[in-house]
Amino acid sequence: MAELTPNGMNFRWSSLGREERRDLAWSMAGFGLAGFLAGFGNAYFQRMDQVPLTAANILFILSPLLPVFLAAYFLFRFSARQDELYRRMESLACRYAVNVAMLVAAIVGLLEHQLRTDLVGIVWIIPVMLLAGGVGWMVAARRYV
Repeated sequence: MAELTPNGMNFRWSSLGREERRDLAWSMAGFGLAGFLAGFGNAYFQRMDQVPLTAANILFILSPLLPVFLAAYFLFRFSARQDELYRRMESLACRYAVNVAMLVAAIVGLLEHQLRTDLVGIVWIIPVMLLAGGVGWMVAARRYV
């Protein structure tokens, strides 16, 4: 079980059991691999004006999904082994991330519609969710720890 640090912003790796360490390491590796594949695919297809929809290209575009699903599976296994305090904090952080990302996406979508232009691509939503999740975890740490 994860032992939170005194300020609640992290946990001690030494407090995790063998299976918890393995699950967390596999989830981090899976998300890292998915990010690498997505970035590589974006750089590869960005050079083309129009991407031909062949079976190989479709598999290449969808290739980050397998590591994401495997990483999510291991992260859910890790979270299921934690105590109620950790799950509450994680739940609050996820709610912040999703709600803020939806709000920002709606605002950007309305602005793009009103201005009839494409202000930004879709990649901006990932840093917004990460930032909002971090803020949510800080709020949860202040509330519960």
